[in-house]
Order: sequence, then C-alpha cells, then structure tokens
Amino acid sequence: MIDDLGELVALIDATDPHADVTADDLAHRISSTPARLDVTERDASGVLVAWGYVEPIAGSSDWAATVQVRASTRLRGVGGRVLASLTRHAAAAGATALEVESRDDTGTAFLLARGFVETGRELEVALDLVGTECGLPVPPQRVTIVRRSDHPGLESGMYAVALEAEPDIPGAHERGPGTFEEFLAVNLDRPARRPELTFVALVDGKVVGYAILHAGPRDVCFHGMTGVARAWRGRGVAAALKRNQIVAARAAGYRLLVTENEERNVPIRRLNEAFGYTPYGQTLFLRKEL
Repeated sequence: MIDDLGELVALIDATDPHADVTADDLAHRISSTPARLDVTERDASGVLVAWGYVEPIAGSSDWAATVQVRASTRLRGVGGRVLASLTRHAAAAGATALEVESRDDTGTAFLLARGFVETGRELEVALDLVGTECGLPVPPQRVTIVRRSDHPGLESGMYAVALEAEPDIPGAHERGPGTFEEFLAVNLDRPARRPELTFVALVDGKVVGYAILHAGPRDVCFHGMTGVARAWRGRGVAAALKRNQIVAARAAGYRLLVTENEERNVPIRRLNEAFGYTPYGQTLFLRKEL
C-alpha cells in the first residue's frame, strides 16, 4: 500500500535522473491496472528507501517490473527483497517472464546477478527546444494533421494504427497494444498524455498515423509512441507528426524534448538525427523466464 504518492515521486526522482513521473500519472497507472502490485520498504527511521512494481504487459503473457532503491541503501539486500516479492506475485498470477528496464550499470549488474538477460536496448536522444528553430509543419499531400484535443472520437482509429505499428517495432516491444481498453489506459487516458500535445494524421477522415507526447513534471517532455499505418509509411507522415510535436512542445514552454528508440529501429533514429536530436542516454531491456 502506498500512503503518500508525493513521497514516492520524490524517491523516483532521486533514483532516476530521467524520471517522467507525476503523482497524478502514477495514481492513474495504479488504479487502471488491478493486477498490479506496488511494494515499498522504509528504513528504521521511517524514510522510504525502496519501491518496486510489477504489472501485466498489454498483448503479452510477460509482466513488467521496476525496482528502485535509494543510493544510500543499496547493497543491503533491500532491492533483492522487493524484487522477490514482485516475482512471487507475478508468478502466482501466471506471468511467463519478467521484463525490466535499466539505465545505469549498478541496476544492470543487480539484474544480471539474479538471472536476467539483456534482450535489447533503446538509445535516448534529446532536442534542445530553446535553441531550435523548426519551420511550419507541412504535411504530405492528402494528409491533414490535427490535435487530438480538437477532434474527439479518433481513438478507435488510432488503435487500428497501433495494431499495425506496435508489432513492427524491433526488439523488446515486438507485440501488439493489447485490447482497446488497455491501449486507452496506457497511451491516452494517463494525465501526462496531454491531448493538446498529441497529434493525429488523417486522410479523408481516416486515421493513418498518430504521435503521443508525454508531459514531464518539469520543463522536459517525452515522445510516446509514434505509429503510422503500413500503407502510409515512407511518405513523410511521421516527420510531419514529429514536427508538429516539436512546435507544440516549444510553444508550451518546454525546454527539452526526449525520445528513445530501439537501436535496431533505424528509420526513426535517422528521422531524429535529421531534426537535430543528440545523444542523451540509453535504456537496457532485461528479461527473466519464470
């Protein structure tokens, strides 16, 4: 049980310099995932020193897990106890494997020592919005780019694109978006997924692409999923969506726009390079069979 989400967000910020979590967003994730388990540990003085969660991954029998331990408390068995609790819960619920992300060498070593193996990695890049001059977005012929906030009712069309786009992403995410309800909960209904910063590409009123923006707690925002229907790839749809996001994020006052892509996803990496994104970090994906 988590008594104070603000205290938990402070711990996450302290343990992950690239954290993009707010209390409202975290509350939504917990309430919208009934099978999820959150585990916390406190020291003798009552200070929150560790947290972890495990929850099912949409479209898969694998479960996602996270363990974060305050630096001053590491190497004392706290992380191991939290991970063990999460593993037991996932296994009892029928999970076939756990998938964990790691952004630092200490976390990676912790997971490798407990039987996890690397399955892929995403390269993080960032765009300095303060120093970026991005021209007016010009969509491809026949394509109209709209804000989701101005055009309610496009969710089913976005989901249809996700059914094509998500399985085509190489690496750890080679799976679908799950059910329509799961797609909404993970991608669109979260408070940080602001609809005025999410853009949709339409052709004759039909959704052919979309790009989600995740609003961070400070002056940093993050690209979510960018998906384009197979029949419309290679025509500049993704570039038009991304350009709209850059302009909107800058107008909203954000300083930095961050994205991460699987290292084998060459088309989107080249597109980011063309827009001027520069290296920011990397995320490793690790997996353990249960």
